Amino acid sequence: MLQEFHSIKDSIDPYILPLMTPHIDTVVRSLLPGWTTLTWNTMNIDAFLHKAQTSVSVLAGLAAKVNSLLQKDVYGSMNALKKMSLFDTSLAMSRTWVSELASLFVCKRVTKRENF
Repeated sequence: MLQEFHSIKDSIDPYILPLMTPHIDTVVRSLLPGWTTLTWNTMNIDAFLHKAQTSVSVLAGLAAKVNSLLQKDVYGSMNALKKMSLFDTSLAMSRTWVSELASLFVCKRVTKRENF
């Protein structure tokens, strides 16, 4: 069960791990009695195992959904944006571009020099 928990935790994307901390803490809290108070002779061992396995399974399902959404939607959209051309480079390099603001400054300088 601990190996499964650690493999699930390792499968979570590092960018999402802080968001998953409350869910990971829930699993750790469900496993805590097994680390501190329970022995194999304890009467509640079946309840502990059931609760721990359920919380690990819930975390596994959540991690699988999050990883699927990341791969399909987020990273897929980012890859599509990465391939997208935002402007035509041949058009941009085909001529010299002068902004309207720059042409106004040139006109003002010329008129000031003519006034002197």
